[in-house]
Amino acid sequence: MNLCIMVKKKSYSEEKLNEMIVWLNNHANELPKEMQINKFAFTPNLKLTVESCIMQAK
Repeated sequence: MNLCIMVKKKSYSEEKLNEMIVWLNNHANELPKEMQINKFAFTPNLKLTVESCIMQAK
């Protein structure tokens, strides 16, 4: 389980997706190292999880 499941919309325009990717890349160093996403999901490497989600989205 990863952060990708937290997206509320099922799809975004390519323009909006690119906007979110730019924002995430610009703020990657500000993200916490790890994150408890919900009661059952934990990511020990949030930056890698975000990168994986970006690859999946593309």
